[in-house]
Amino acid sequence: MYGWRGRVAHLAPSRGDWIVYEFYRVAPRGTMFLNVTGTVRNLRDGDLESRLRSLEAAAIDVAEDKPDLIIAGGSPLITLQGFGSEKRISEQLTRACGIPCVTGTELETDALHAVHSTRPVLATPYPPTLDERLINYLNEAGFEVQGCKGLGIENNATIGMLPEHAALRIGREAAAAAPNADAIFMPCGRWPTLEAARLLEQELGLPVVTASLAYAFGSFKRLNIRDSFEGCGSLLATLRPLTPTTAG
Repeated sequence: MYGWRGRVAHLAPSRGDWIVYEFYRVAPRGTMFLNVTGTVRNLRDGDLESRLRSLEAAAIDVAEDKPDLIIAGGSPLITLQGFGSEKRISEQLTRACGIPCVTGTELETDALHAVHSTRPVLATPYPPTLDERLINYLNEAGFEVQGCKGLGIENNATIGMLPEHAALRIGREAAAAAPNADAIFMPCGRWPTLEAARLLEQELGLPVVTASLAYAFGSFKRLNIRDSFEGCGSLLATLRPLTPTTAG
């Protein structure tokens, strides 16, 4: 069986294609990412509400594959219902399927805390309504959001077809407009962000948290998987291997 170090299931709001690819770009040998495709095709409230209603059934179904952790992905699902809904959904899914469950939004905020960010700036592919909801959510969660640059895209397939340089360019724009920001946050696992995150950290000296990196970080942390993660950025570097103490 693959996944002898840890098996993570992901309840994708949409296809989940990019986040699977980026997970395996950074994942150590012995880890497995089980993706469950969702029904959201456009970032509209009706699509989001439909996916919320199907989460419990999806969690129960994938639990048969014995994952160690289940992630309910997609910050728009959580920000639609507001701050506090993330823990309610995690607890509901855990009770329903008997496997530890967590929302992607919880992993993203945990990741921001891990890089000691209190004043992130956002760079997103989302339309303005979703950006506004995310800003409000993060502010309620205790962050001081310094601004947001969004690409304004509603269709998930269009987000998935964005070139790799799209995240780099909008990340630069967001950081330039927010000189007091202490991190760049790039939500959404449907667009390519991994290479952009690495380059932005090199160029700007700011930690960069993306959805795919946050999901990988949160999964490895919960499963106590520690590796060098060389070249994977500042967030995963916090999971460096522990050094045994020497008795003196």
